[in-house]
Amino acid sequence: VNEEVYMVPRVCLEPPKWWQEANPDEVARDYRGEPQRECFTSEKWRKDMTQALFALIDYINNSKWKDKVIGYHIAAGGTEEWPYQARYHNQFYDYSEPNRRAYSKWLQNKYQTVEALSEAWGESVSDFDEIKFPKPIQRTRAKKGFLRNKKDDMPVLDFYDFHNQAVAETIEYFCKQIKEYTNNEKITGVFYGYTFTVTLPRKGCFALEYILKSPYVDYVSTTNIGSGAGDPWFFSCAVKSVQLHDKMYIAEADMKTHLRKPLSMTMPHAAPDNDWYSRGAWLIKDVDDRTLQNSIVMMRKALLRVVTAKCGMWWYDHFGGYFKDDNLLYVISKSTAMLENQKHNYLKADVAYFVDETGYKYYTYDERPFNRAVLDCGEDISGAGFAYDCYLLSDIEEDNFPVDDYKLFIIRAGIDVSDETKAAIEKKLKNKNKTILWIHNSSCYDSSLCGFELNHEIGHVDKAVYKNEIYNENGLETLQFKDDKGYVLSRFEKSGDPAVIWRDMGDWASVYYLPLEMNVHLIREIALLSGVHLYNLTDDYIFAGGEYVGLCVKGSNEGGYKRINLPERGFKATNALTGEEIPVNDMFIDIKLDNPGIILVHLSKDEE
Repeated sequence: VNEEVYMVPRVCLEPPKWWQEANPDEVARDYRGEPQRECFTSEKWRKDMTQALFALIDYINNSKWKDKVIGYHIAAGGTEEWPYQARYHNQFYDYSEPNRRAYSKWLQNKYQTVEALSEAWGESVSDFDEIKFPKPIQRTRAKKGFLRNKKDDMPVLDFYDFHNQAVAETIEYFCKQIKEYTNNEKITGVFYGYTFTVTLPRKGCFALEYILKSPYVDYVSTTNIGSGAGDPWFFSCAVKSVQLHDKMYIAEADMKTHLRKPLSMTMPHAAPDNDWYSRGAWLIKDVDDRTLQNSIVMMRKALLRVVTAKCGMWWYDHFGGYFKDDNLLYVISKSTAMLENQKHNYLKADVAYFVDETGYKYYTYDERPFNRAVLDCGEDISGAGFAYDCYLLSDIEEDNFPVDDYKLFIIRAGIDVSDETKAAIEKKLKNKNKTILWIHNSSCYDSSLCGFELNHEIGHVDKAVYKNEIYNENGLETLQFKDDKGYVLSRFEKSGDPAVIWRDMGDWASVYYLPLEMNVHLIREIALLSGVHLYNLTDDYIFAGGEYVGLCVKGSNEGGYKRINLPERGFKATNALTGEEIPVNDMFIDIKLDNPGIILVHLSKDEE
């Protein structure tokens, strides 16, 4: 109907029930042997689904949509986003025979000889084919403390590397098939890279680096986190990593507006025998405070986050009708122009926020409290007042990594980083008065890298105190410092032991942060001491990049005056959605926010 519309259909590669029943030796199995969908490493599943995929491509190429379908978004796994399928929490996959054969081959490629494998594992192995998967107890616990280490737990660490890489290799396999079958005329993309929000390695989400180095994958997508009216809207993915590797990141704006209705009401013909999408999270009564006003807040926040990151986005109209209101369609129409017309890079982040995706396999925390601590970390960093960019830790090794753009480097989950990454940290980060903030036990096994010796035998399960503020109430164990040399910024409540220490290392500073829960005011102080520009000091969520800066009021939609500090003089400011001019007072703007409590500001200069 609309000649300007192009399509990238999402294609689910999950096999139908009849295929699973006809191929019992090719399905995934839990530790008890119970089947659950396909085994990702099954060659038969890959070949059968490839033929189905080719048939779909042929059908489209012989239809009136031929020139409108510009690519394919491949999907499989739980919620079609490529985690391993599971029926319930802590169900362990994949113990199937095809997966065991794939694991044996993977180990042989890594170690070459059984002698090398035996030495690494600290146990005698006579044949690669006799290798078995770790038992559930090994996958949930460490032999010493709450962190695994290479001396005692190498079989589990190897398994999780294989377990995650198997998903990435499967994604690459299907994208390559599409590229070759279409003579490289179609783009390919996938849901993947929930590195900043998913914490459990059993889900298979931690091989983004592999995906980003693949020539067959053009874009990756994740859903947003925190779409509620008073929440931040921070990315699940290492967005700057994706862009650093010349690929596109497209955010899915997954928000349930006030117009949300269950599938049984919007498309009753689609699945009349399935009531899953009419209960639980999909109930209309579960909409709570979803009003038109709050829907506008969520959409403006999504637009603010995406336009400051210069990435793509689609508005997720899940069951239809979610955005069928002129006020919501107005935001969508504005978003297109903002994303297309941004030319200048006035605002750059001072903070680089890294995750080492290979580090999660060292943790034995239960998923839920650890996941909450990680999500809280993202919220607190978003509310600390500075702009930040998200990367994989391995990106420090890249020649095009813009190290001089940043003053503060936050490193999460870098438990035992590679020698190559260590060398890059030493060369690129430890100079020019940069600050490295180590969180979530980063570099805990290497005092020469972080400058701190840590006690791994005795830990803390304790609240922490910063300037009379109590935090770290998640109940997760943390390590201990072996000494308190440096400036103690925070202490544990009961013991009085240091919780956060700043050390002056000469031409750089090292800050070690033991608690799993972040304190927004402490993070802000560390940023301030590192020379980072602070756009805001009121704990509200701030995002800035390119020609745009915006603020979302934390916790409610209440209006009132909010100040945004600009990094330099000479800017003109306008409301990006209405075009109204906003007075600039030298280097800051004071904005009166009516409900909803969010503002998106466009900046320009006279020479334009």
